[in-house]
Amino acid sequence: MFDVFLHLVTNLFLAGRSEFKPLFLGVWILLVFFLRLFFCKKEFLSDKLAAVASILIVLSFIYPALLYVQKTNYLSIDPVAYTVTFSDSDFSSSSLLHNHIAKSAFSSIGYSFIDKDTIDAGGAYSWRINSFERTLILGSIILSTGAILMLLAYSSLSLPFFVVQILVGAMVVKNSVDGGLFNSETALALLVFGFLLSKNNKNILSPVFYILGFISTVIGLFISLSSGTINYVAHLLLTAFALAMLIIWATYNEYSKSWKRIVGSSIVGLICISLLALQRGSDSFAYAFSLINQDSMLTAPCEMYKENDHIKGKIGSICFGSLNKLDHGKRVANIAYERSIPFEYYPIQTAWKECIPSGMAVRQSMRIVSPDNMPLSVATSTFSTVSVSSVRKTKYGSEGVLSLVINPCVSMYENIIQQSLYSMGINKAIIIPSSLNIQNND
Repeated sequence: MFDVFLHLVTNLFLAGRSEFKPLFLGVWILLVFFLRLFFCKKEFLSDKLAAVASILIVLSFIYPALLYVQKTNYLSIDPVAYTVTFSDSDFSSSSLLHNHIAKSAFSSIGYSFIDKDTIDAGGAYSWRINSFERTLILGSIILSTGAILMLLAYSSLSLPFFVVQILVGAMVVKNSVDGGLFNSETALALLVFGFLLSKNNKNILSPVFYILGFISTVIGLFISLSSGTINYVAHLLLTAFALAMLIIWATYNEYSKSWKRIVGSSIVGLICISLLALQRGSDSFAYAFSLINQDSMLTAPCEMYKENDHIKGKIGSICFGSLNKLDHGKRVANIAYERSIPFEYYPIQTAWKECIPSGMAVRQSMRIVSPDNMPLSVATSTFSTVSVSSVRKTKYGSEGVLSLVINPCVSMYENIIQQSLYSMGINKAIIIPSSLNIQNND
């Protein structure tokens, strides 16, 4: 229960439920307080260093966004659709509103420390960026992170506002690596960090954050609203309310010397933020605590199945089947924990929602680009059919149309497509959704 709650709160500010996000936040807080021991009584950064820091911060957000557009030919497709990239045994999904291009640069130096089954590390994009692009991404983000750490180390804000500044600084750094310029949390983090810098009389750098935050907000809202999706706006408002509550809490306690007042207001603030976190992650929360029944379908690596489970289909290393009777009546979160399955990836479909055995199959048509030769072939199983057609050569490699027909009880579409492509001899590819139609399965 606490693990689910922790991830929901983390998701509100850092937009992710992976095991790495709470760990990153904990390390970030310790690092900031460690640096303050050495820098809190010294002079602030010089104007020249501040100018360099500004350039690095702008570059760390602008360059990956432009690179993502270039690498996915993104201007010609729906900007809120997720492209899915495969490379060897990895896959990664990204959109213009949340991309993993910068993440892929870091995955090349830290992949051995990452559990790829629970974290989308962006490693699948590594074949799409060259060494110069990777070096520029790494250099700008690492140095801009150092600049933000120095801003925190030199901060003279009161303790309540400093606590808020630490969290917002973590949001800025996290989104420079995971999320990108047009993510909703990025827009808010940049604007609030700029406000806290101006409050701290560091006006030379605050305009940089204001301008970036303004660009992020305007373009993010335009992309979201023009595409007819409200997720961006909903996430923006929920996180904005949470940050506003933190700023109100900091203002209320800025000069307070009463521990009762501080503790009382902190409890009220925590309750309010918890409610916002539950609203933001309501689908995930409901899913985690939904009950398993005889119609529930598990889509997972075959080794995660138990002896009494019923495997009904298979593509590569991914199996489809139903859980044994002993698991009926358990909650999804319990099953995921017992079998070490990350429940945030929705591996179990339950009859109360998507999984209706008599329901209509999903038919989806996507554009596929790969450096590998793409044969005209079909991968089939009891629960899905994946095929490639209309293959032609382009400057990006082989390009074609990928078609997917899938049973409504089967989840983890990316894994199914990935394993199907492997069976066709395609080891690297970018999949770009172009249309989605729900029809009867003929």
